Amino acid sequence: MPGADPRQRAILEASVAKYWSVVLPNVADQVVRILRTRVLFGDFKLETAAHCLTMDPRTLNRHLKAEGMSFRKLLSDMHFEVARQLLLGSRINITGIAAALGYANTSVFIPSPSNVDSLRGSPTRA
Repeated sequence: MPGADPRQRAILEASVAKYWSVVLPNVADQVVRILRTRVLFGDFKLETAAHCLTMDPRTLNRHLKAEGMSFRKLLSDMHFEVARQLLLGSRINITGIAAALGYANTSVFIPSPSNVDSLRGSPTRA
């Protein structure tokens, strides 16, 4: 096109390409988003997550398995992350956090080797 600015065109083309190259989140990321909003309210069943994603629970399990993940692992990781955030960012003690997450006692907070690094530097509360 006569009189067009080639630099402006390149900027616009890059902007349009970026707009159309949006990567949709994988199924595990979508489940994490669902769990994050529901974990403190006790509504964290596989069936609920599947319903939110408009799929059958078995289909959801298959998708997660294909991504090398399981609902149980995602839920466990989310409970750990919420507990860590509450421990670091609130005045709630461990017993209160366990109760908020639906646990009968605090033994679930005994760190596994994979979670030890995440807990370093966090204050201990009884």
